Amino acid sequence: EGKTREHRQCVFSGLGGWRMVFDGRHKLILRRDEPCCLYDTKNDPNEMHDIADREPSVVERLTAALNQHGNPEQGAEGDA
Repeated sequence: EGKTREHRQCVFSGLGGWRMVFDGRHKLILRRDEPCCLYDTKNDPNEMHDIADREPSVVERLTAALNQHGNPEQGAEGDA
């Protein structure tokens, strides 16, 4: 019991004006009315260097995953 047949592709979270998605390597953080932040947790485990400007395709992919997952503020299913 407690086991799933598939591994989650991403982990999602959100609270108030921010949302986050983590794909096992990259973490994207979206805040209301602020630029997004993207971290490569493999090469930057302390999340000191925002690479959103250098990795627009990763930002696009993870933003799409967040949008597909739903917005916790709107009561969508998910890890809020």
